[in-house]
Amino acid sequence: MGDTRSQFDGLSRNDRLRYDSPKFAGFNFAGSITNGNAWEVAGFYASEFSFGKLAAAAGYVDSRDRGTTRFKQWDGSVSWLAPFGLNLTFAAGQRDPQVPGGVKADNFYSKIGYKFGNIHAVSAELGITKDLDAKGDDSSNFGAAYVITPWDGVELYAALRRYQLETTLEPNDPDDISQVMAGTRIKF
Repeated sequence: MGDTRSQFDGLSRNDRLRYDSPKFAGFNFAGSITNGNAWEVAGFYASEFSFGKLAAAAGYVDSRDRGTTRFKQWDGSVSWLAPFGLNLTFAAGQRDPQVPGGVKADNFYSKIGYKFGNIHAVSAELGITKDLDAKGDDSSNFGAAYVITPWDGVELYAALRRYQLETTLEPNDPDDISQVMAGTRIKF
């Protein structure tokens, strides 16, 4: 799965030197440099309105000399939580390998959810990554999740996700992968 799909979340988790600006009217910016002269910049917005809470982010990455293949990447997301519990998320990105004959890869993600008061929440998601490992690859996932918050600071969750890959590199597409997880998160 790691070769054919990505969340396109910048350079992910690395040691880095990062600056985050102060927030002004819901906006803030961040920039960082990491090993291999790689750098990334991002802008964020979050605010609450009469129609709900809105959060958005956009970023740009240049991987430079980090890793085996240099790439440039943009990505962004927007999320909305309505006062009555409906919530929507959409994210998209594109990675452009900086090598001759490199194929641009695209990523799309969407999620719809509903919060029932402060105790129950359900969601369904769909994600698609195209052409990341090879031209013609279509890696997708879909899933559902449930979270219950029986006490303040305690969450119990369960989720089911299914991964699929259609590829032009193999005579047959690999078997689908199903993932089931459950757990708890305690905030203190």
